Amino acid sequence: MNKLLAANFSRMLKNKFLYIGILVLGGAIAMQLYKDYTYVQSHPGEIISLDIFLLMYSKVAIIISSIFAGFFIGTEYSDKTIRNKIIVGHTRIAVYIANMITCVLATLIFFLTPMLVTVLAGLPISGVFTWSSKVLIQTILCSILTVIAFVSIFMPIVMLISNKAVGTITVLIITSLMIFSAVEVGDMLAEPEMIQGVATIGSDGVTIEYSEEPNPNYLEGTARKVWQAVYDCLPGGQISQYGGNTLPQNISMFPVYSFMVILVSSGAGILIFRKKNLK
Repeated sequence: MNKLLAANFSRMLKNKFLYIGILVLGGAIAMQLYKDYTYVQSHPGEIISLDIFLLMYSKVAIIISSIFAGFFIGTEYSDKTIRNKIIVGHTRIAVYIANMITCVLATLIFFLTPMLVTVLAGLPISGVFTWSSKVLIQTILCSILTVIAFVSIFMPIVMLISNKAVGTITVLIITSLMIFSAVEVGDMLAEPEMIQGVATIGSDGVTIEYSEEPNPNYLEGTARKVWQAVYDCLPGGQISQYGGNTLPQNISMFPVYSFMVILVSSGAGILIFRKKNLK
């Protein structure tokens, strides 16, 4: 396993896409910080709240990491590296786990880059964190486990599709669907129970009064419980709930759900990979 990891890390550090991803994410968050800084400069008395920048590009980081995994693992297939690893005596389980650890590390680099830039560039320009220490620490730790759950889901895809282009496109589409479908579910759950109704003239004949009426799009009962459970269990829903100034309502269960996703996805991926015909 150590030899597999050493070889993978060496390849990862030579991978140009790793540095392109870091530059894209670091540059994007730096531009956001600069925009906020110039705004504060023209509005004396206001402060820069750095909290919103920490996870601003978390979804982008996950999408970039899926592309990295597709190219990284796909290259192993095109160069016959995976087959050679098996031939020299490494087990398929060890190969799978080593590749997953490598992709997790790359993903964490992408994920943590905006955070590092926020701290290094944000604090010197009088930025402050408004989240409490509990919210800050728990959000970061839970979000890291959520990111690993994402990797565990798209790893079976890139490990089972030998064609680099097909594997990369497939995992990119699936990862994007996971993220954006979760946003849609979040919007559904955020619908208010009551909405503004018909406007009427007040009793004084001047003021306009609005009645309230039930929102037909509001989820209630069993439907709401089911969609909330889906939103909390899947990594896409979890990553969509991070970033507020308060912890998500069910965040204490997020690590449990993420761990379950990691076990199920990795277990299924390893079982299928063991039976894959390596050409």
